Amino acid sequence: MLATEGDRPAWELLRIANERGVDLIVAGTHWKRGLDRPPLGSTAEELIRNAVCPVFTVGSNVKHIGNGPLVFQIVVYATDLTPEAAKSAVYALSFAQDSDTLPHLCYVLGAKVLDSARRRVVGEAFQSALKKMIPKSSYDWRDPESVVQHGDAAKAILM
Repeated sequence: MLATEGDRPAWELLRIANERGVDLIVAGTHWKRGLDRPPLGSTAEELIRNAVCPVFTVGSNVKHIGNGPLVFQIVVYATDLTPEAAKSAVYALSFAQDSDTLPHLCYVLGAKVLDSARRRVVGEAFQSALKKMIPKSSYDWRDPESVVQHGDAAKAILM
């Protein structure tokens, strides 16, 4: 476990992670009240943007999980379907498989109003795109659920 202080702790952590061949960085996050968009915090955001390994962030309101092993009950993977986002699908599916839980892959279309026929067609196209992100081996242990929602992303993802 490493802690750094100074003007640029993220860069020091990234340097150490690269030197030691770190596989995963776990970083705490915070947000400043009164802002429209909750920032992750400058250190966590720099880690996410610059690390060559996955970064797992934990928010400041997370409840203590006890002394047992970390087991997830629900894993939600929200994606914008970009190639960069597709890389993280493997990690979400791995967390779900390790906890033997059903992974939920989610894509949210904007709040643009579509008639029901177009909404169905667009939804099916995005469902297909989500399913293509899932490695075939994932179906050996669970059938991941893929969901396309409409509206505000933050609200739809957490529904």
